[in-house]
Amino acid sequence: MVTKSIYFIFLPFLLSLKGCSSEEFPFDKADLTYRNQFVFDNQFNMNGVFQRQNENNTFVLYFWENGYMYHGGSSNYSYNDTQCYQILERTREIPYAWGCFIVEDNLLKVQTFNSIKNISKFEVEERWFTIQNDTTLHYFKRIFKGDHFPKNEIYILKPCENKPDSRNVLM
Repeated sequence: MVTKSIYFIFLPFLLSLKGCSSEEFPFDKADLTYRNQFVFDNQFNMNGVFQRQNENNTFVLYFWENGYMYHGGSSNYSYNDTQCYQILERTREIPYAWGCFIVEDNLLKVQTFNSIKNISKFEVEERWFTIQNDTTLHYFKRIFKGDHFPKNEIYILKPCENKPDSRNVLM
């Protein structure tokens, strides 16, 4: 009897570990108009991980020269870790963890999908950063459904030893 009750407790967890699919996350990658638009010309340093930390979590941003980016975070990742934050294989299949970007002067514009739950289709949102210098990004604005939301988050570039590749569901 105890074995059955343990099984029912852990069954939802085990089911959540299976891969994600576009049926679970309805989206249209063509909605990302910045997709395949970025041309790398040393606009900012991408050799590492951009990080910010609050009292509980470290948040990370990766940018690649192919114009894709990743954003995520964890309470298990140390801000001072010399290893890069590792992107889990199942996370590569979640559209709102990824985005595309362009650079206009010192303005970095990211398009990603909003992660609002209980919707029929994920919608595009934009995140705007200023490139303050070679190691600092200031996230100052989020745009969703025409509404502008002020932000004030600083991300600092940290070199790391094993930056993951950019394989993701949007490619």
